[in-house]
Order: sequence, then C-alpha cells, then structure tokens
Amino acid sequence: VHLMLGVIERDGDAVHNTAVLFAPDGGVDGKYRKVHLAEGNEINSGILPGDDFPVFDTAIGRIGCNICMDSSAAESSRMIGLNGADFLLLPIMGDHRAYHPEDHTWDPERFRGIMQTRALDNQLCMVVAVNRAEGSCIIDRTGHVLAWNDGDEPFVTAEVNLVDGFRPNS
Repeated sequence: VHLMLGVIERDGDAVHNTAVLFAPDGGVDGKYRKVHLAEGNEINSGILPGDDFPVFDTAIGRIGCNICMDSSAAESSRMIGLNGADFLLLPIMGDHRAYHPEDHTWDPERFRGIMQTRALDNQLCMVVAVNRAEGSCIIDRTGHVLAWNDGDEPFVTAEVNLVDGFRPNS
C-alpha cells in the first residue's frame, strides 16, 4: 500500500501544507508542497506556497499530487501530466466550482464532472480523497469513474489498467 498523508511541514523558518507519499516499506517516496494556497486562514497563517509539481517513481506507476485549491488552477494537474505521471492524487475539502451560486449547496454531479475533465484532459488516473468522504473517487485517464463514494463508505477502491492504449506513449 502506498499512503499519502497531509502534514504541516516546517522547513527552517518556512511552513508548508505538504502531502507526503509513503512507500509500502514505510520509507518516503516523495513530498509535494501545495502551490495554490486558499484565501483566508491558509495565506494569513504564514503558510508558504511550494513552487513545483514533482512526480515520484513507484512500483505501481508514477505518482503526482495536488492539494485542494490546486485543483482550481488548470496548470496544477496539467503540470503533473506533463511531468509524466500515471496517477494524480488529490486530497481535497471541496471545490468552489462544484457549489451552486444561488444557494451555495454542493453538487456532487458537478464535482464528478470537474474531476472527470481533469483526468481526461491530462490523461491521468485521478484518486480523489474528499475529507467528508462524499465525492471521493477513482477515475481512469479516459474519464471513466471506476469508484465513487456517496458518503456512506469509509473509502473506495478500484483496479486501474495503466496499459489501456489511450495514452499516446503507452
């Protein structure tokens, strides 16, 4: 099992919102520092943005990450795809684009469409973990939803075929 865990990381005087990718043996395969910080508490608390979109070689494929607000900027997922990732892991609280402007209610179908578009446009398998469970999903690079959580499961799983003939370099 590869595990990604969100942490607040201190590096000297700098503090970052960081996702750490742990290997099955407990070692660290890599870490990603959130680039696009959220308005309000995150920016005002002194957290500093990261400055790159690394991709990590693992036994199951190349893995990149975005964190929450990163998903609102198209270049975040695009850079992960251009850097050769097979998977984009996305821990997220929600997505402002998935809320109805009239009454500010969350629309799971709209959220699903946003995540499918990101996967398809960037030819990435998306693994999305929403902190309230609802909307957590696994989407293949063709935009097909392999697993979806309506909020009643602690987690979702799916088998992903990386040799699908869809990606030009596969």
